Order: sequence, then C-alpha cells, then structure tokens
Amino acid sequence: MGTQDLSLVITGPGGEGVIAAGELLLKTAAQMGYYGLLKKSFGAQIRGGESSAMLRFSTESVECLGSVFQLMLVMDWKIITPFIDELAFNKDTLIICDQQSAEIPEAIINSQAQVCRIPLTKLAKQLKTQINMIGVGLLAQLLGLPVAQLAAITKQQFQHKEVALIDSAITGIETGYNYQLPVEFTALSNLDSHTKNYWLYTGNQLIGLGALKAGIRFVAAYPITPATDLLEWLAVNLDKVGGTLVQAEDELSSINMIIGASYGGVPALTATSGPGLSLMSEALGLAIASEIPLLVVNVNRGGPSTGIPTKSEQSDLNQALFAMHGDAPHIVTAPIGISDCAFTSGWSVNLAEQLQCPVIMLSDQFIGHSIVATAKPPFFQRTAERETAQPDDNYQRYLNTESGISPMAIPGMANGMYTADGLTHNEQGHPCTLANIQQQQLDKRQRKLLQYDYGPHWGQVDHCGDIKIICFGSIRSIIFDALTPLTNKGIDASLIALRLLAPLPIKQLQGALSAATHIIVIEQNHGGQLFHYLASQLFYQAGFSAKLHSFAKPGPVPFSSAEIVQFVEHATLLNKQGETAND
Repeated sequence: MGTQDLSLVITGPGGEGVIAAGELLLKTAAQMGYYGLLKKSFGAQIRGGESSAMLRFSTESVECLGSVFQLMLVMDWKIITPFIDELAFNKDTLIICDQQSAEIPEAIINSQAQVCRIPLTKLAKQLKTQINMIGVGLLAQLLGLPVAQLAAITKQQFQHKEVALIDSAITGIETGYNYQLPVEFTALSNLDSHTKNYWLYTGNQLIGLGALKAGIRFVAAYPITPATDLLEWLAVNLDKVGGTLVQAEDELSSINMIIGASYGGVPALTATSGPGLSLMSEALGLAIASEIPLLVVNVNRGGPSTGIPTKSEQSDLNQALFAMHGDAPHIVTAPIGISDCAFTSGWSVNLAEQLQCPVIMLSDQFIGHSIVATAKPPFFQRTAERETAQPDDNYQRYLNTESGISPMAIPGMANGMYTADGLTHNEQGHPCTLANIQQQQLDKRQRKLLQYDYGPHWGQVDHCGDIKIICFGSIRSIIFDALTPLTNKGIDASLIALRLLAPLPIKQLQGALSAATHIIVIEQNHGGQLFHYLASQLFYQAGFSAKLHSFAKPGPVPFSSAEIVQFVEHATLLNKQGETAND
C-alpha cells in the first residue's frame, strides 16, 4: 500500500466543542496506526468568536497541514469568514454543513467543492445531544474510523464529566456514524494498529518536558497567549520532580524571579510571547552582565503590539537577537519542528547553564498549540550542569579565563561572596569605570559564546542540491513537504533548518551553502528578518556568488507547500532564462 494522506477541517463557534471533536478523531486515527496533526485555530476574542480544528492523517510522519482540504465539517457558515483565507478547497473537496446554516460563501462556491447539507441542529434537538458529536460521527463514517474505538476514546476523554453528558456524546457519535449520507468518500484504509507506538503531544508540552529532563526546577511566569498552556503543563508536572512554579504579577516580576532563582543555584525558566519579551529586555541585560544562566521561551504570535494573539508568526526574531541595550551577547535557539521541541529546550537549558548566560528559545503558535500523533520524540540526553566554584580567599567571580567561562559561587559557600549587578565590573565583581576593564569583560562575554563547540546541533540539513533553502521554526516542515514535488519538477533543493540562530554558526553554514547557485530564505514575517540577518552576517561577504531570494510573508495565513514550490520554480526559471530575480 502506498502513502495515504488526507486533510480535513472542522469549523464552528468558539465554545461549541470544535477542538474536542478534532482531538477525538486524531486519537482514533492514531490508534488505527496513522500519524496525524491537529492545528488549533481560534479568534482573538476571550469568549465566543470562531474556532477551527485542522487535521491531517498520513501513513508517514507529518508536522504540517496539507495544501488542500479533502473534507470539511461546517457547524455555522456565519463564522467562516475569519478562516476563509486559511482554507484551500477544490472540486474534490466534500463539505458537510447544517441545513439551517446561513448562505454558503462565494469563495466556497467558486472552489466547486461538493456541499452536502445535513439536519444537524434538528437531530441534536431531537436526541438531546451536541452538534459537534454528531459531526464527529459523520466524519468517522466518511473516514472509515471504527465507531467502537471512537466511543471508547470519547469516554476516556470525558471521564471527568457527568455520566449524562458522556452518554449524550456517545448518542451523538452513533447517530452521525449511522446516518445515511447521500455521498461517497474515499476513506482511510485499515492499518495494523500494532505497528506503531505513538506519542500524542503539543509543542508546548514537549518544551516543558524537555526542560524538566534537563534540570529546570523553578519557573516564574505571567500568562500570555500562546505560551499559557506551557505554563499550565509545567504547573502540574514541576511538582512531581520537586520543582516550583510561581505565577508572577507581570513579566517584569517573572524575569527577575528567575534571575534570583538561578543566582541561587536553581536552573530556571520563564515563558512568554512578544509583548512579554519586550518587558523583559532590561532584566535580560542584567543577566548577561552578571552572567546568570536562564531560559526564556518566547512562543511567537502575530504582532506588533497585541497583534493577533491566536495566530502564528515568526516576527520576534529581530527582538530576540537585538532588543537589548549595549553589547549584550546571548544565545537564541529555535526548534526545527514540533517533535524537536523537547530536544531543543533541553539543549537550550544546557547551553544556558554551561555558558552562564540567557538563552531565548523562539517557538511559535503553530508549534506550541498543534497536537501531533507520532513516534517518540528525541530528547537531549544530559542534565545541564554549570561550572561551580570552590572559592578561596582570592575568589574572582568574573575571572578572565581563556574560555570566557568563570566558576560561579552559589550563595552560602564559604569565601564565595561577590557583587552581582548590572554595573561594569572587574574580575572580583567590584564596579569599575576603567576602559580596559570594560573591554576585558565585553571580550570575555563574547568569547565564551563564539569559542564554544555547539557540535552538530546547530541545525539540520535535508537532501542535497544546489538550490539551498534556509529557514527556522515551524516553516521547516512545510518546506520539507515541498521537496518531493520540487524534485519531480527537476529542481534539486537542499533544506537547511537553523536550530542555533545566535551566535550564528558561520562555518557550518558556509559548508552547507558551498556550491549553491541559489539561496532562498523563507520565513513568516513581513520584513524578511532572517534574510537580512543572514545577509549582514554571511551573504554579503566577498566571494559569495549565489543568487539570493527572500520569501517572507506575515501571518495569519500559513505558507503552503504548493506556494513554496511555485516560488522556488519561478526563481530557478528566471536563472535558466538568464534573467535576474528581484524577489
């Protein structure tokens, strides 16, 4: 049997169980042996508004949506407008909707998708059940998912609810499953459910798990979408390993709390999004100057200002790289996909502790909120350790060592007292305004990051080709999906996904980009931030002859593999015709 791949979407009003319906289908398909992805999408409203569950099932591991949805359940056409740009249909798409729903949008009519109206509201009222559960049953029928298994998963998921509600949900599922639909649909084939041991997780959950395994034992944070559920997961699980989470009154408090915890010898983390990171910038400078390790997880959302809190974007890159006053060398990392989150968070904790500096880990809403059903993810295999001092009468906290790393005393150690603040200081930690001391300590803090051996973890290179595509974060999985159709068109492309963004791994990138005819940087922000960063650090060096292309667009509409194929094909076609691309 060849690869099977199917994408579907459920849309409805917020609070009507759209996400719960998607989770039930994902779990059932996973137990059948399928890999899967569920992308959650919400409106910006605190209550109500619109929501959608976008799913993809495949016989191969997937971490992005397909280019076209083959199946769709619409609970209410009135709230489809905010999502219409995120959804792609064609004449082979089957759409199930309520008979009582509003008029079908023109974009759906123009797509020539087949629309099937079902009396969902009427059935729900007659049977005293929920529309979303009838919809789950209808979709399970079309997909060929076993209803007994679906019912068992429903009981498990709702086990903390009242018995009457669970019975009502099962009634709805069975009603939808047995409903005589006037259409046919190509269902998923049965797989041997024992051939795969799958994990079910979000990127935020994996970030938390990876951080705990690496040694994080204190978390202070202020809730902010889309990082809040990472904090909720940590609040439950930190206690199991003897750690503590404090909900601070704001981001200013949270960053200073973790600085204090880390100064006291406890590996510490906070999580936020763009607006919160802005508030933390001054305290991050303090951590850099006083060489205190910590991890800040920034789950990107649409900006600027409040922006679109519930949509994904990669527009905080410049902020993470440059938004501190003075020369403030620090580390910026990014997971190369959902399943890489545990490894990257563990590695980031390790880098912070070993190099005694802040690490900003850039995730995004797509990675943080999406659920995947896949094989066990990789983990960073070491517990983070910092070089602690054995102080004597001549202890120098900021000793100018060859590596730039100075042994750190923990409060309470004999002879280990020192001054740790944001003032320029000498090797003992005493405030000092001498020019040579400022130069010495600036060099030291930069040297420890530039000389460190980051090993093979700096990024991941897939495929070989003279067309080099560079990216970071959630975009990688979408580009990876585009490589096969590019190859089918005779375009040999190589994908380079960066896990280490600062300091930029110049030598490794130079090796990966050797013999490149075209370099294409793809990112989800408006200004091409990664492209300009790479250009200033690497591309504009003498002897760099590859043609450069920037493909950048903001959220909320994600990239599709089809538009990436189109862009790459256009860029290489211009070259073959002897023209210059002005992308």
